[in-house]
Order: sequence, then C-alpha cells, then structure tokens
Amino acid sequence: MKHLKQNIFLCLLAFLILSSPSHAENITLDVYPSEQELYEAYLRGEIDYQTYLNLNEIFEDGIDSTDLYLLEEIPNVNYFLESIRADYSDLELEQAETYILGETGGTKTTGYFRGRLYRKLEEDGDDKDFFTLESKLNENWKMDIRYSENYSGDKKWSRRSLVYQSDRGPVSKMILGNFTARFGLGLTAGYRGKLFGKSDDSFDESFLFPDYGGFNGIYIEGEGRGDAVRLLMHYDQNGEYSFGAGVLNYLRKYRDFRFEVMVQGGILENRATSVRYKHYQFGAFAGIDRRKFKAAFEVAVPRDETATVPTMLFETMIKSEPVTLKASAWNYTEDFINLTGGGRAGSMRTTIIIDTIDFELRDKRIDQKGMLLKSNTELGYNFEHELTLSAYGTSKYRQNFDLVSSFVRVITNDMKLRFSYRYARREEPGQVSTKNEYRLEGKYAAGIFDFKNYIEYTDDLYEHEYLSFYARVRGYVDTFGRLDLWLNFDKIDHRDGRFDYFYGYISETAEINNRFEFGAKYSYRYSRSSSDSNESQVMIETKVKW
Repeated sequence: MKHLKQNIFLCLLAFLILSSPSHAENITLDVYPSEQELYEAYLRGEIDYQTYLNLNEIFEDGIDSTDLYLLEEIPNVNYFLESIRADYSDLELEQAETYILGETGGTKTTGYFRGRLYRKLEEDGDDKDFFTLESKLNENWKMDIRYSENYSGDKKWSRRSLVYQSDRGPVSKMILGNFTARFGLGLTAGYRGKLFGKSDDSFDESFLFPDYGGFNGIYIEGEGRGDAVRLLMHYDQNGEYSFGAGVLNYLRKYRDFRFEVMVQGGILENRATSVRYKHYQFGAFAGIDRRKFKAAFEVAVPRDETATVPTMLFETMIKSEPVTLKASAWNYTEDFINLTGGGRAGSMRTTIIIDTIDFELRDKRIDQKGMLLKSNTELGYNFEHELTLSAYGTSKYRQNFDLVSSFVRVITNDMKLRFSYRYARREEPGQVSTKNEYRLEGKYAAGIFDFKNYIEYTDDLYEHEYLSFYARVRGYVDTFGRLDLWLNFDKIDHRDGRFDYFYGYISETAEINNRFEFGAKYSYRYSRSSSDSNESQVMIETKVKW
C-alpha cells in the first residue's frame, strides 16, 4: 500500500506540473507485429500517416545496438541512452520485439538475402515486394541493399549502403550511402523521418536518392581514448526540392560523464526558382551514466532564434528499489525548424510553410512542450504496478493527455494476469473529448504453445461504447517451425449488436536448414466503415543465409 501511495503521489504531482501547455509521447497498449498491422492501425486512426511511414521503415530495416533510439518512434516504448531489454517492462518488450533484430544462432553467417512478397486476393489488390541483401565483404567492409516494387510495376531503391569498421587507424567507422545517426539526444542530428515524398522518382533517380527517412551521403567517425569526432554529410532531392546538410560533432568522455558539442548547416532549395533557405544550428549535450542513476540534457539553438527559452530536451532514469522511475521533459520553440534532427516528441503534428521557397513542412517538434513519466513499482511478491503518464499540446487550446495504469500479477511460472486502465483526453479549439479503456489480459503457456488473450471495454473519443476480444496463440513445432494465430475482434457495439471490425492472420516461419528459412502468412480484415469492407492478403517470405 505504501508503494501504491507513492505512485498516486507521482501521478498527482505530474498533474500539477503539466497544468501548463505540454506535449509528450502518445501512449497505447496495442502491439503491431508486422507491416500489415501498422497499416491497419493507421486506417483506424491509432497512429498518423507519418508515424506509419516511419514505423514501417523501421520494421523493414530492423534495430540493433547502433540505432536503438529508433524505438522512440514506437508509441509507449521508452528508450534511455544505451539501455535495452533489462530496462523495459513486459509490455514495452512485446511492443518492441518485432523491430529488434534477434541474435543469429547456429551456423555463423556473413550475409543474407531476404524477399517478402505481398499479394492481395481481391481483383484490385495492391501487390508489393521487398528485397534485402546484406553481406560482409571482408573483415572491415559490408554492404546493405534494399529494393521494392509495387503492383503498378514501379521499382525503387529504398536503401543502399557500404559500411567500413575497424579497431585500428584514425577512422573507426565510415558509411557511404544511407544510414541513421544520432548525436546527443538527437535535436541536431537524429531520425526525423522522410522530408520529401518520392512518388515521381524514376528507378535510376531512386538509386541516387532512395525513398528513405534517414541520411543519404557519408558518415565518418574517429575515436580516441576518451573522445571522438563524428561528421555526416547528407544530400537528398525530389522533383521540386533539394536539401544538403552537414553536421560536425565532438564527443568527450570523462569517467561517468559524457559531453558533446555539435554544429549543423544546411541549404533547402526550390529547384524550380533556385531560391534557397539556409539553416544553421548549434547544439550541446551533457550526460551522466551510473548504475542506479542516469540523466542527459541537450540544448539546440537554431539560426535566428528569438525565443527566451531555447529548444531543449531532458531525460532521466532513477532506480531505487522497489521503484524505477523514468522521466522526459522538453521544450520545442515555435521557430524550431527540424530538418536533420529527431528527439523525443509526441504524435501531434503541426504544419508550417517556409514562404521564401514555398515549402510545406509537417513535423511533431514545432512549438511543443511536454513531459513523459513512467514508473514501475514492486508491490509485493510477484505483484507490480506500472504507470505511464504523458501530456502534450501546442497551446492551451490544443492539448492531449494520456495515462495508462496497470497491475500485473504473476500466478505461476506459466501464467500472468494484467489489468490495465487507459485514459485519454484530446482538446481542440471548441471541442473536448475523452476516452476510457479497461482491459483484462491473460498470458499463459501450455506445452509448446503460448497464449495471450484479453477482453476490453472502450468508451471512445466520439462517445461510442464497444467491446473488444483478442487472442494470440504461438507455438514452436519441430516439423513446422513457429506458428502464429492472431485474432482481433474489435469494435463490437454491444448496444446495437453490431460487429464493426475484425482483423486476423495465421502465419508460419520455418528454418529448413542452417542456411534457408521460409515463411507464409494469410490475413483477413473486415471493416464496416471501410469502402473495401472485406480484404485478404497472402505474404510469402524467403531468407537465404551464407
């Protein structure tokens, strides 16, 4: 009870702190295990279109130890500095598991080729194919190529990279082509997603300028004993605009402390008028990393900064048994133009127009202020409480607030129960709406199969009430590989007895031998509100390793 009171106190304290306009992460309890689930989440309004594009790209690329910060794009997943699995809750791990690259087992490999073919079974189906080739050329060099083709026959390069790494010499890492990079907490150099649309690019143009949300150019890193110098050069264009930028970073480590300074310069040009918009930005970062306490702070000062309080971002994690507390806070000014940076922000996007070059920029880091608070408390033996709270908005007339509170009880080694409550409030000029979700979830194992089920009652933002039923069965069968059954009966209007939405799939992934893997998936979606109420799809995946 004492620890429960601590969480209630933290919640009330956050309410007081967040009484001013603020912006933070969108919170969700849902899991999106593949590209199709991401698309369904976009269609249903759970994520916006830009978030869908970013998450889909991350899903295709995967995340390893060098780009863990990309997990910040996933709703409700908290990332802090170098931490990974040990600092995540069970829900966060489940939400992130599809994106994190797994350890390669069995025979040691130096490369692989993977193909994913999607075919819709309706006559007007939207077919598409994705191909990935990654190979180690020698001890220091490897290449990474990603290519796609849609049902119209449009072929595009989505990524191509040549990577050099060495423990000797002045250059420890160099990348030619596409890459992601983050300095500090990402305000000056980070992942922002795609700046340009590339729908009109030809196949040859897409090789020079792939449809990719990271950087396109060259990255160089040189390390000493306690310091490092990092440089990236980026260039991208489409039929209307071009953008070139460079970022120089100096990093210094001293015991548990880390300091960085960086400078960025970029030119955004209207190719039709040859008018240019020049952008400059300076940044500074400081961090401390200890076993039970971590904190990081970054400030960014762009060209012609007029705000009294500059753009800045702060994160901390405190471990004090039985409570683990994580918090983020940030301030993005109204004239903060985000062309090469990322950093934590919410999903409420703002559109501005750079008049001199007639360029429209839509971004979630313009004029936002916010805080994210997460706590995990051990209430007793095999019993814990998880709290996630965020609030966000660009003004006192446009604000969001999200809260998720969960109690988790471990019954046996093979069974766990979770009760979660989510409250969401959306405030727009002249309109206030709220949403309440109550979910009872069970996870248990029986033999070779793992089960997850939940029942949920929702009172949504539009004053509709409905029930949801969900079931997932996962098993590892020697002769068939991994089997997945996913059934999501959603938006059952119990008042009218009407069934509004269903999505489900069955999939199999099998390792034929140490060199060859095969996967197949069939999915079906019914949506009463969609113009195509019934839709089904088959996906075939092959992977060859060497």
